[in-house]
Amino acid sequence: MRYIFGAVLLACLLCAPAFGQARYSKEQREVLAVLNDWVDALTKNDLGRLERIVGDDYLITTSENTILNKEQDLSPIKTGDVKFQTVSTQDVNIRVFGKTAIVTGIGLFKGTYKARPFDIRERFTDVYVKRGRRWQPVASHATRLQP
Repeated sequence: MRYIFGAVLLACLLCAPAFGQARYSKEQREVLAVLNDWVDALTKNDLGRLERIVGDDYLITTSENTILNKEQDLSPIKTGDVKFQTVSTQDVNIRVFGKTAIVTGIGLFKGTYKARPFDIRERFTDVYVKRGRRWQPVASHATRLQP
């Protein structure tokens, strides 16, 4: 009996990601793929990928109440001041309105800034626009969450 329960539990765990994907529309899955690519590029400190993912007209309102454009936002990665070790998201919600998508969630960031460690949790809102066949983030807002 214990083996059957274990096999059923394992089957449920293996199928869970597939069931989670089914709840998203095609457009939501496309936006989620860009978000996941963005997270992966941040984790790998891949400036070239980040520059391709993020729209040239991108603006972010940071948790420090500063508005940065794309160049300013990516500058600490370019200079090497910021080194991400892990980046992940939680509680992601995607709403699509034609060629615009709004993504909300929680971002978890661990790494170093000028060799000093940081561990940050932020609630974020991202706006994506579909340009041609691809989605691009064009605006973000972040609010720091208490640990």
